[in-house]
Amino acid sequence: MPVALESNRHSFLCGCRFISRLILPIFQEGQCLFHILWRVDTDCFLLGMEVFSATPENTYVFEDSFHGLQAGMTSGATVIGLATTNTRKAITGKAHYIIDDFAEMTYEKLLTMQR
Repeated sequence: MPVALESNRHSFLCGCRFISRLILPIFQEGQCLFHILWRVDTDCFLLGMEVFSATPENTYVFEDSFHGLQAGMTSGATVIGLATTNTRKAITGKAHYIIDDFAEMTYEKLLTMQR
């Protein structure tokens, strides 16, 4: 499954160790794109779709910030809001689905989520 990761500089640098040790080894070479923006922008999601020849209909955006949720919605992808930085109540209506964290997320569950 192709993955595009977007992050601000601080979060990206903090997450590099986690990403390189736990996430990247499960993806084949050429299936992961790092695109660092200093602010959340729809372009990062559109670039990910372009690189992987994906369409909004088969793209998922996981986001926790208000700007990221809006950018994801504008991209046309299915947006899954993470109630980590902001509460469920605060992000209700800003995403197609809301989850508390990734603990309960499975590939099978993801396939049932479509906008």
